[in-house]
Amino acid sequence: MILLVEDHPQLRLILSESLRDRGFEVVTADSGDDALIRLEAGLTPRIVFSDIRMPGAVNGLQLAHWIRTNRPGINVLLQTGFTHESTDSFAVLRKPYTDDDLFAALTHLLADDDR
Repeated sequence: MILLVEDHPQLRLILSESLRDRGFEVVTADSGDDALIRLEAGLTPRIVFSDIRMPGAVNGLQLAHWIRTNRPGINVLLQTGFTHESTDSFAVLRKPYTDDDLFAALTHLLADDDR
């Protein structure tokens, strides 16, 4: 399962449909705050795919750090359109990217997870 965290409704819809078309189960969250609530309630995705810049108290990078500390078994893939944005050591897709770029990154994370 992938937890998709994206604050733009249209992009969230497009990404979730694309992921489902490729066979992934997808749960969506419209903010880092929403994603954190779901994770704290016990949601256990294999990957959290999150935009970095989002409104609310928790942005994507803060969410990624929370996951690393509290749920280290969950992989994180971040996305951003800002070229100089720090992503620490998290996997990141720089916008714009293609569906193939996205699925290659997800496949890589899942392959690392299976080792």
